[in-house]
Amino acid sequence: MDVALEADLAALAAALGQPLPADYLALQRAPGPVPGPFGAHEWLRPASALAQWQLNQELHGSGTLRALPVAADAGVRAQAWHPGWLPLTHDGAGTLAALDLAPAEGGQVGQVILVDAEGGRRRRLGRDLADWLARPGAGLADDAR
Repeated sequence: MDVALEADLAALAAALGQPLPADYLALQRAPGPVPGPFGAHEWLRPASALAQWQLNQELHGSGTLRALPVAADAGVRAQAWHPGWLPLTHDGAGTLAALDLAPAEGGQVGQVILVDAEGGRRRRLGRDLADWLARPGAGLADDAR
């Protein structure tokens, strides 16, 4: 057991205020790299996911993110940020793939969504982690659309 990893996972769950999904835990605990490729996106280990989540929480709390216009796919919240979104990847410019733990009506807990910082788009990338990871490029190659 990797004690540091488990501590990071516990800190992430505490920040989110809920247990982390089993498929996310299994992916983070698996040896070797997470199956990709993610294009320009980088997979976030738990400590980095927490840092990204905290940054978005701060930006949302300050009003920076709330003012952005947002369009969303059915089942995805049309919000700039929601604390129930767990960052999975980032592109260094604010766009994330996130595990949606608080979907809109018609969505599915555990769906993977795109949180597009520049385009204001919230797009569903997969119905769950396995579905998302099975897609070529994880659906991130065209994340600017």
